Amino acid sequence: MAAPKDVKQVKRGDPLFSADKQLTASYMIQSGLANLIAKKDGIPIEIVKAGIGHIVGEEIMWGAKTYSTSCVAENDIKAKLIPLRQMLAQVEASSPVLKLFLRSLSEKQKQWWTELVTLKGKVDTIPCPPEFITKLFAVIYHTASYTGEWKKSGNLVVVWPSFKKYCQRIFLESPVRLENAVYILVNSGITELEMIPCETDPDAPDELGFVHFKDIEKVKRFYEFTIKLNEFPTLDPGEFKTIIEGIAEWNRLGKITPPIPEKEKKE
Repeated sequence: MAAPKDVKQVKRGDPLFSADKQLTASYMIQSGLANLIAKKDGIPIEIVKAGIGHIVGEEIMWGAKTYSTSCVAENDIKAKLIPLRQMLAQVEASSPVLKLFLRSLSEKQKQWWTELVTLKGKVDTIPCPPEFITKLFAVIYHTASYTGEWKKSGNLVVVWPSFKKYCQRIFLESPVRLENAVYILVNSGITELEMIPCETDPDAPDELGFVHFKDIEKVKRFYEFTIKLNEFPTLDPGEFKTIIEGIAEWNRLGKITPPIPEKEKKE
């Protein structure tokens, strides 16, 4: 059954709209999850995620002519189009008190959004700033300890999508930063990844489904070590040398190459 004309379907990784393009409509996310992404010095910076019920492209309300960010589908999404003329006509038809109220909300939203983009641009230009390291790995340790399940193998296993969502909602941790930190832990022999087939496209690359922590206490020892490292910068990294080198590589290259084997193609 075809989707209604006012509903736009976007595949994972594709844009719903792009930054600096003419702003013609807002959208309400009906299913899936989208990332709002800005760029600073050519580096993509995730500003915020938009889930079901969220409206994106709302800068229409404060008179913007172009989209301030790109909206990229994290997974397959459906978004209901809200035409510009329809929205503005409804605002103009409202009572003077309601128009004043909406104008006040729009100004506050504009100020909040501008400050958020500026703040994200300052801290996210470097993938993992030194001041973020302790929090990042502490969040990984405590979330894994709280949400994970111990297996007979001795590994603590977390379901990656829910683990990532918990870290984002409770600790405001960037999913991109979490992924790269986990890849570093894989390269350091602390974790293993378990891939699962994509639910919506069997021919798509496998997705990260579970993370197996083989030594969760080492993650705790590492973030405790970074607290001491802030006070004593010359401390010997010892058992954490590979993690520190991984973070340095991450900041130098902008990302850690996922240690994931390519999916074998069917004949």
